[in-house]
Amino acid sequence: MNSNRKKYEAKRQQREMKATFDSFEYLLREKLEGADQILARIDYEVSGLGVSVKMRREYVRARLIEMIADIAEKREAKKNAL
Repeated sequence: MNSNRKKYEAKRQQREMKATFDSFEYLLREKLEGADQILARIDYEVSGLGVSVKMRREYVRARLIEMIADIAEKREAKKNAL
């Protein structure tokens, strides 16, 4: 594939990604806002127990990454089981 063709294909894929993501953004944003409310509650609870902001952020970030990976793994396992 020549250089111009690769650039065209990369731009096409970018446009497709953006259009598809944008079409789901409202639904995703709604779910993330709900998750944010839960995370704010967790943050409030542990801040009252003296957990530092740094510790809270690092812990939540790590757990969310784990949860996302676990959810994706389960989705893929279900897909492969069909």
